[in-house]
Amino acid sequence: MVTAEMLRVVHAGCEVAVHAREAGRRRRVVDAAHFEGVTGFRSRIIKPPTPEAEPALLRPLAEYEALIGGGF
Repeated sequence: MVTAEMLRVVHAGCEVAVHAREAGRRRRVVDAAHFEGVTGFRSRIIKPPTPEAEPALLRPLAEYEALIGGGF
């Protein structure tokens, strides 16, 4: 629905977006919050989270020292 001041987007009877109307023709207003949960919307912009690096040692250093017979 478009009025002189506002643009409202309704999907399946629910209002999903409301914006002030932009002056000029063929203008776009994109609020990323409106697309939250939509697969692929920001996949080209946001990098996937990097997994946490695994520790170099799988056990405490003291266990390795005890195994080889002392500290360094």
